[in-house]
Amino acid sequence: MYRAAHSVARDGRGRAVDVSMAKAAADEAALAAAKTALQVHGAIGYTWEQDLHVWMRRAWSLERSWGSAAWHRARVAAALLDGAAPVETFGYQSPSAAAVGGSRT
Repeated sequence: MYRAAHSVARDGRGRAVDVSMAKAAADEAALAAAKTALQVHGAIGYTWEQDLHVWMRRAWSLERSWGSAAWHRARVAAALLDGAAPVETFGYQSPSAAAVGGSRT
């Protein structure tokens, strides 16, 4: 998430790939949290007495908005396999690379 925010803020070349990675990770995290919460609370999670159904529906709807996690993973894979994704450092550069090319953070 931080890399995607940094790429967008700095208008980085790889921002589309970074945002797709963040979207896929956020989808997985939200769905896993909703599924775990439902298991913990049991069937009461589907009732109106608990707010869990609101969060579950929000996770389900956000998963489908702006492309599914599978679509974003395919987008990242295509960029990496086709060589379209730029390989840039983010906050760290090995000492040998820093001596040769300077800092590119």
